[in-house]
Amino acid sequence: MKPLNCPEASTPEPGGAAGFPVFVAGGRTYSSTHVIRAADFRGALRAFRETSLTRALRAAPPDGADDAAVGEIGNDYRYRRDLTTAEECEHWLAGRGLSVADFQAWCERVYWEGRPGNSGTPAAPPPSLSPGEIDLCFLADLVLSDDFDRLARELAWRVALECASSAGGAAASGSPELADWDGHLKRLEEAYAACSRGLTTPTNQARCLAELRLPLTRFELEVVQLDGEAAGREAFLCVTQDGLALAAVAEQAGYALSRSEALLEDFPAAWQDRLLSACVGTVPPPFGEGEARYVCQVRNKIEATLDRAEVRERVNRTLLHRHFRELESQHIRWLIPVAAPA
Repeated sequence: MKPLNCPEASTPEPGGAAGFPVFVAGGRTYSSTHVIRAADFRGALRAFRETSLTRALRAAPPDGADDAAVGEIGNDYRYRRDLTTAEECEHWLAGRGLSVADFQAWCERVYWEGRPGNSGTPAAPPPSLSPGEIDLCFLADLVLSDDFDRLARELAWRVALECASSAGGAAASGSPELADWDGHLKRLEEAYAACSRGLTTPTNQARCLAELRLPLTRFELEVVQLDGEAAGREAFLCVTQDGLALAAVAEQAGYALSRSEALLEDFPAAWQDRLLSACVGTVPPPFGEGEARYVCQVRNKIEATLDRAEVRERVNRTLLHRHFRELESQHIRWLIPVAAPA
């Protein structure tokens, strides 16, 4: 990747006091400040603020960092977001109220956070780090995290519901007043909670579960990862034709046996087709990509029922996502690219 040109000048607060624009709904523009205030109102940022503070306090002077390692952190971030060129990255950052210098400083903080032995929270901020600078670190950390997209969408869904409820009324303009934002948030939260209760009724849950029964089945596996197609095939034949236990095959071949337990939809896509057709106690044919081959034995399959909390949570999430994604498509116009909800 082409390196970014990092200016030496100090960086202003991302987007200024009003924040940067995130989405438009009902004729009003909602900014990053609205998103952050809404997240704080729900108590959704407490842990993130603590993590960001610890990261800021661990950072050391930039001239002590390994430039190549810091550059790799930046390149990895850009690669995961398909920001191939420096110009694309600078444009993306500007859309979120950040400069290249902000991004470089964030990469350096991440670098120091991951250094061996750099654990624990310092007792006090270094004298050179003011409260204002700590706030700037938090804002950059949040805007550059996956959490920001999630928090922006959570606010957008609540606003979309408000727009749908007041359809036909006069369109508003400008931005919601921050002075009355907490009162507005209270009304948004009450409406969202009421709508969520109406969506996640037992009848709707049962109907949704009928669609999701297979992907929400829990599998308990014993797994051996082998090197190469030939090793995978040999291990498979030893179990299925010679009757050896998978643990014994792994031990004889010098491979580790691990246990894996998850819902079917949480396994890699390449695993799912194999597991769907497998019965308890059986060993599906080897699978994998590249040199890695996996041989597994299905130790247990647990049917998806609403009595299980993890199944109920996934069903409720599906019901809410389907409804609010539809409202989002009708009422929200994004001003920045945001990732799809998990």
